[in-house]
Amino acid sequence: MTPQTYRYRPLWIGLRLAQSIVGFATVTAVFAFLFVIATSSANDFEKQSVLWLVACLSGVSCLAAIAVVPSSLLIAGNALFSYLRMSPEGVEYRSWPSYGVRCVWVDIEGLRTRRISGLFRSEELLLRRAEPVGPQITMTIRRVLGLTTQDLIPLTNLQGWPEGPLREQLRHYAPSIFDKPNA
Repeated sequence: MTPQTYRYRPLWIGLRLAQSIVGFATVTAVFAFLFVIATSSANDFEKQSVLWLVACLSGVSCLAAIAVVPSSLLIAGNALFSYLRMSPEGVEYRSWPSYGVRCVWVDIEGLRTRRISGLFRSEELLLRRAEPVGPQITMTIRRVLGLTTQDLIPLTNLQGWPEGPLREQLRHYAPSIFDKPNA
């Protein structure tokens, strides 16, 4: 197998970004619809009460939009700047903006499958030692809350996992992780 550096991106990014865009468009459409209703009322008394209603709902819509836009930017940033890079030297994982690690192949302890909140299955690489890459927001929060802080690389949402080129590259560079039972 020819040694190369690979980049993988989370699969769910496109769906989340589309959801955010649809949500923002819905809020904007509701605001526009309410404005049309308010301005087309028959008399001044009805206009005034409808305008109050529109003003209140517009405020709620604006607050919703304020929440949707940053989350859309966060999701877009995650799509653009998150990756798993593998090379003959080792592996580097970045989940923008909150977590990133780099290690050599011998520092990969194993492959673990676990349930998150009893609902979702997560497969991850456990690391003996890793060098931090970028801000460590996730690890800082975990330390403050008294939770475990073992470095790991989640594989579940990455393209090429569990069947595909990501698995084949891991099997090539770190075959021993597939021989061990889940940690």
